[in-house]
Amino acid sequence: MDTLMPIAVFLLIAGIAYAIWYRSPAQVNKRRLASASAVPIEALVPDSIQKVTGVVVPIETLESPMKGAPCVYWDVAVLEPQGKSWRIAARRHETAPFWLKEKTGRVYVDLRGVDVHLDREETGSSSMLDSPTERERQALLGLGLNPSGLLGMNRSYRYQEARLDVAERVSVMGRVEIREVDGEAVFVLVPADDGVLAVSDAKGAHG
Repeated sequence: MDTLMPIAVFLLIAGIAYAIWYRSPAQVNKRRLASASAVPIEALVPDSIQKVTGVVVPIETLESPMKGAPCVYWDVAVLEPQGKSWRIAARRHETAPFWLKEKTGRVYVDLRGVDVHLDREETGSSSMLDSPTERERQALLGLGLNPSGLLGMNRSYRYQEARLDVAERVSVMGRVEIREVDGEAVFVLVPADDGVLAVSDAKGAHG
């Protein structure tokens, strides 16, 4: 019985962690997108919920803070130690409208004001003996964080970043509308009735 108790506790903790991960917005979006078939842009119907898969064509190109990658959306989080775990010390995102293009046409996507849920990847870290790069240092300052602590020693941070890169394959699902963009009537994907505009760059989301 005493031997089984640690195993039971471990399984319980693992089960809770899996449930939290499974129900996270990023995973819900992936499953929503994976369960739907992509529709060619030439076949889109206004006022319907459709999924489009294509490559990102920028209207305005952004540069991600941590990696300096050309993109149309970035989400950066800096984690700092808290006891035996880590907590988010600062987080920021930026987005710019873009075209999602496939062989039959293009659709306009504007993520400003939309809750985008992408999986952030670990891009680096710094510690007392491991100085941040100059790019990481500038990103920390831009987030209002001091790269150094007492006596000028480096603070311990972990850096995470999610992006929608230029020319990356992306799936977006939302309500189809026709709007005027730069004097041209074009298809636009906007949030559905539930307020969700599902976006993912994960391969499994493309179907």
